Amino acid sequence: MVAGGPSLVGLGCKRALVCVAENDVLKDRDWVYYNALSKCGWMGVVEIFEIDGENHWFHLNDLQSQKAKDLIRRLEAFFHRDMPRLP
Repeated sequence: MVAGGPSLVGLGCKRALVCVAENDVLKDRDWVYYNALSKCGWMGVVEIFEIDGENHWFHLNDLQSQKAKDLIRRLEAFFHRDMPRLP
């Protein structure tokens, strides 16, 4: 993502999920990564998921909060997408 840096085109996966918290100090960097991956020619699918009103590591402070549960459900859906179902 910087001049002379390695290309994202060869990223070794087919899908990527970027999770962002609205009040995270890294939020802008996360969006830059998402946009760079979206436009670099990588043949995979990138998605972004942003949680409103939260800071970095918010989910570790209260795993039972609704927003932490929403994040976990989103991760679960991402990881299980296109996976064969067990009988």
